[in-house]
Amino acid sequence: MKGRQSRYVTGGESFAEIARRPAGTVVILSLNTDLEDALREVSKSLKSAFCRCGRKCRLSAGTSEGPFSGRRQGVAPHLFVSVL
Repeated sequence: MKGRQSRYVTGGESFAEIARRPAGTVVILSLNTDLEDALREVSKSLKSAFCRCGRKCRLSAGTSEGPFSGRRQGVAPHLFVSVL
């Protein structure tokens, strides 16, 4: 991330930069699985960044193979951000 580092995400770019990406872009964030609430905290921060930009996104948790098809299918080491 440029600027501030998030302890919940390993590598990547800032949430504000993701919110400014063109529609149709999918960003895959690698979560810090050592922290229990990483998925929830990253989701809240991303939604807030998109709200400040007046945009929307769709979030899906999953593994490196892809997002889960339903809810609560195990530990999610990745978060897929679809810019709408």
